[in-house]
Amino acid sequence: MDIAQGMIDVAQERYEALANVIFLKKDVTQPWEYQDDFDGIFTSFSIHELPEKYRAEVLERCYSALKGDGRMVIADFHPRPSGMAGLFSHLFFQLFERRNLSFLLFPQDEILKELGFNKIRTISVFGGVFQITLAQRGSGHYHCRQSDPCRQQPTVLVVDDYRLKDSMTDKLDPNANNGVTSG
Repeated sequence: MDIAQGMIDVAQERYEALANVIFLKKDVTQPWEYQDDFDGIFTSFSIHELPEKYRAEVLERCYSALKGDGRMVIADFHPRPSGMAGLFSHLFFQLFERRNLSFLLFPQDEILKELGFNKIRTISVFGGVFQITLAQRGSGHYHCRQSDPCRQQPTVLVVDDYRLKDSMTDKLDPNANNGVTSG
C-alpha cells in the first residue's frame, strides 16, 4: 500500500515472484476497509515516514486487517536505538529525516503488545540502526472456509515506502478489483 503509483510499481517489481501479494495505491493514514482479510502484512521503511500522530493508528489498522493468526513484518529504522547506533541514527535523522525525528522515541513494541500481538520478536540489523520486527496477532486461529481464497494461498499486503508528498488517494472497495493488482 502506497500513496504514490511509482512506489507501487517498484514494489511490484521487487516482489513479482511472490504469489498472492496485493499492492494498493492508497494513503495509509486514511481509513481502511479491511477487517480480517490478510494472512500477512509487510511494511518496508514506512512506519518512520508517517507523521507521529498516525503511527500507532496505522499499526492498529494493520492489526485489524490481519486474520486471526496473521503475522506482520516491520522492516525499518530501529525505533529506539542505543549506543553508537543511536548516535548514528540521531545524526542521520537530524540531517535527512528531521520531520521524522520523533520516530527514534516511538514505543513500537509496546504499541504492538497493547494492540494484541502476542508474539513479538525483534532482530537488530547493521549494529542496531535498523530493526526487523516479527509480530503475530493474538486473537486466536482463523478458520478458513472451503470457499475462501485463503484455501489456495496466503494473501499478503505490502506497505512499502510511505510518501506523504503525493496527495492522490484512491478509494478502493476491498471486495472489488478497482486498481488492485496481485503479484
